[in-house]
Amino acid sequence: MAIVRFETIRKLLQQFQAKEEHALDSDETLTESEIALGRLVLPLFRDRDAMSKKIVEMSKKVEALQVAVNHIPLPVLVLDPDGALLILNKEARELFRGPAAPMTVLEKAKQFVLRPVHRERLAEFSPDDGRTKVTVRLIPGQVREKTEPTTPQLFFAVRPGTTMPLPPKTLIATFGFTPREAALVELVAQGLTNKEIAERLNVSADTIRTHLAEAFAKSGAKNRAELVTLAVAAVFGLSPE
Repeated sequence: MAIVRFETIRKLLQQFQAKEEHALDSDETLTESEIALGRLVLPLFRDRDAMSKKIVEMSKKVEALQVAVNHIPLPVLVLDPDGALLILNKEARELFRGPAAPMTVLEKAKQFVLRPVHRERLAEFSPDDGRTKVTVRLIPGQVREKTEPTTPQLFFAVRPGTTMPLPPKTLIATFGFTPREAALVELVAQGLTNKEIAERLNVSADTIRTHLAEAFAKSGAKNRAELVTLAVAAVFGLSPE
């Protein structure tokens, strides 16, 4: 049985980036066993090098995304296409009182990724070892049909009744809403029902339904959840092109 010399193995490992497979045959210092080893390990090391470059590129993208979401004044979670947590922004870390999201929240958010049905979900977590329960609304940051399946998915985690930062001027300029429609969308984003919005604006429920239908038509939203997503995405520059 041919014996592969240790020094030759070390040489091959050190020079794998510079040496091409076709050059192995012309190297008279190598035995047949060593050439066979070279043909085996050199592609593996090239694959490792390519993977390392991809990891570096992905790390840079994640860092850039982290900087971007840290400027959003709402708690944000970003999940990868398989539903694993990639990023929490600083507001989310404050909400969850730590660098990780509770499993109950992650499981609810993961359902959005695996089953792209566009609607809000409520999730509960205990920030103080079960003594209290906190409820959050999980709102998708993108309309799934307008993003690639491999795109990381962003979600807002806000407490019910939270006023969303939706400047009416931005909504009017982006979607062509009237001032009344923009005000309506702000209240829809708080999670209020048509009846509650009608009482807040001192109009009838029929009027609210009419304004809401107009807002759907102008924004392209199919339902209230998409309307909120599109409005928030427009404000924070998250709308997929």
